[in-house]
Amino acid sequence: METAIGRVESLRGETVTVIVDAPVACRRCASGKGCGAGLLGGSESTRRIDMTIPAGMRLAVGDPVSLSVSPRQLLRAAAIAYGIPLAAFLAATGLARIAGDGSNDLLAIAIAVSGLGAGILLSRRLLRQDGTCRHFVPIIEERQDR
Repeated sequence: METAIGRVESLRGETVTVIVDAPVACRRCASGKGCGAGLLGGSESTRRIDMTIPAGMRLAVGDPVSLSVSPRQLLRAAAIAYGIPLAAFLAATGLARIAGDGSNDLLAIAIAVSGLGAGILLSRRLLRQDGTCRHFVPIIEERQDR
């Protein structure tokens, strides 16, 4: 399980807001020489996550909690969000190469970009289906190190 440690910031009915420190994941990123993936998450060092409190769990402001997502679900989310658009882009690029004679690069680029766009639309549609995103919600657990 991929786990993050956080603290309860606030409680509203059955919703809890958890603050999680989001340190830089690797030394290259920390030194500013990484791949740039950290730029997508913003520059904040903390994240606020709103979640539904599981039945029977008693939390108070300031309580330490663990948030976890299984590696399988992380891989599945990445495959939907990135894999489908990439596969569609590569398939469209291959079709453009097969169908064309190489003389019209702009047409090949347009076909490849169209494939990427179609892959993005398909990914969004899959992620918007009922039940898909609930698999990617972290599990909250109480920690004993209060």
